[in-house]
Amino acid sequence: MSSPSPSQGEEPRKNMEQITFRFCSEWHAFISNMLYPKEDNDTRQLQFACRTCQYSEPAISSCVFRNVLNNAVGETAGVTQDVGSDPTVRAPI
Repeated sequence: MSSPSPSQGEEPRKNMEQITFRFCSEWHAFISNMLYPKEDNDTRQLQFACRTCQYSEPAISSCVFRNVLNNAVGETAGVTQDVGSDPTVRAPI
C-alpha cells in the first residue's frame, strides 16, 4: 500500500532545520558559556548574546525553539505486568 500523495493545495512538508546551541567564543578555553536569544533594540534584530561578557552575534535563523511531537506508539506502551511485584509501588490505603 502506498502512502497518500498531497492534495493540490498542500505543499510537501519542508525539511526542518536543526536548531543548534551556540557558545561564546570570547570566554576562556575551558569554560564555554551558552549564547541566549536577545533582541537588539536599536536595529530590532535577533541576536545571540553571552550573559557573562558583552559578546553577541547576529542570529542566522529566527527559530530559537521547535516543539516536535512524536505520535508513534512504542512496543511497550501500556505494559504494566511487573507493577504488581514492584516493592517501591505502595498499594492504595
